[in-house]
Amino acid sequence: MKYIAIIAFLLVASEAIADIQKGDQAYAQGDKVGALAYYKAVENTPKGIKALAYFYMKEDELDEAEDIIVEGVARFSDNAELHNAKGVVMSRQAMDAVFSALSYAKKSKAGFAKAVELAPNNPQYRMDLIQFYLQAPGFAGGDSEQAWKQIQVLQELDRVMAFQAKVAYYQVTEQLEPLSQLVLHSAQNSSEPEVLLSAGILLMNQQAYERSFATLSKITLSDGATESQQDAYYGAQYQLAKLAMTAGQYYAEALDSIKIFMHQAPQYRNPQFAQWAQYRYGTLLALTGEIDESRTVLNAIKTQDKQLFKELQKTLRTL
Repeated sequence: MKYIAIIAFLLVASEAIADIQKGDQAYAQGDKVGALAYYKAVENTPKGIKALAYFYMKEDELDEAEDIIVEGVARFSDNAELHNAKGVVMSRQAMDAVFSALSYAKKSKAGFAKAVELAPNNPQYRMDLIQFYLQAPGFAGGDSEQAWKQIQVLQELDRVMAFQAKVAYYQVTEQLEPLSQLVLHSAQNSSEPEVLLSAGILLMNQQAYERSFATLSKITLSDGATESQQDAYYGAQYQLAKLAMTAGQYYAEALDSIKIFMHQAPQYRNPQFAQWAQYRYGTLLALTGEIDESRTVLNAIKTQDKQLFKELQKTLRTL
């Protein structure tokens, strides 16, 4: 009977994952009704509860997301994934709230901390707790010393994620020299996309354009790449366009890169990323002599981003 129960549990979990994947695909294609139906089909499982809460969070229905995740944590109190999701949802609530922001921040911290307690060897949960410590103000639970302690543990679980956490720590604590040493040293001894991306951006900011271009160009998308590695690859394509515009060279390579980002990157679904990518694409077209096409692309951008609007108007005046 014990083995039958285990097999039944695995089948339910497998079906839940399949429905969630179908829901994610439907949502990516703009079919929100279909996505919601898939998520609701598995709302009695921890993964289904998380998927449903995240759906409402992405739709800015934060109270609905909160109700779902709170109820889910109550039902599956030993599920680390749900506690971590609670941390994420409460963090979003804290960002949007005014009078209750402190209360939500405390609930967010509690969710992340409980997830780490229940699954101490899960690097992502520990990373989320570190990010909370670094991003939240001190009165709401932020604590750079606690973040550093967690980073030391993370170092033993996932070196790439620990590297990213250290970069964030040095940025938040404004330790620019240790940040530079860490990133450049790591890039010399690593082929990891996340490490190379950080190094390429830092070199660009230091106006070491040739080294930045060489570093970003090393980042490739291999078969079986993790989600983090994929994000770093597409991030590099996005940054190469910025580099070309800043450095005044590498236009042809940058055009190819921004096309890859616009056609393949999941980040392109984010309107802010999409608009800036379109702006860079249009500007690079102008820099390579395609003036008419550039005007068409740039004039088609409708944005509420004040900085982007300013850059758009400035560029269009030069065409």
